Amino acid sequence: MTTPDKIALASAVLVGVGILVTILMYTLQRRHAQLDHAKIALRALLQKLKETHFFGIDPEQEIWEFGFDSIKGLASLTAAADVAANSRLVPKSVRASVSELHAQVNGIRALHDSWRLFREGKKGDWRSVQKNWLDIQRATSALEVAKPVAARCKQELESFLN
Repeated sequence: MTTPDKIALASAVLVGVGILVTILMYTLQRRHAQLDHAKIALRALLQKLKETHFFGIDPEQEIWEFGFDSIKGLASLTAAADVAANSRLVPKSVRASVSELHAQVNGIRALHDSWRLFREGKKGDWRSVQKNWLDIQRATSALEVAKPVAARCKQELESFLN
């Protein structure tokens, strides 16, 4: 091999290595951006779980007129977190707990239409009014099931994000 051939070969190798390094850097930056996006959504959900009293209250004492306001905010955050966490960059346990919480929140939120129809035109103490709501037991049971799910999700998020 002549000197010009060696120089051409070395140049080609250097160009190839440069391209591989560029591809690798792009891939790593993209993964980093995906993980950052997921962490933003997961942090927002964790913050809401820390702030809300919805999962801390005795389900028998929940005043659903106000509980559905809480669940509305949680529903949008669990949906965003569920989508953002659907990545191999997020641990499987975190993905599973966020997905399970999202399903529980949607199950409770599904009762909101029933509540809205029931409460139409009613006034007074909501705790007394809601005792006659046909779905009160379903809502209470759904909240009871969701409480440990929310606690596990909060724990998983804290472990992952800290």
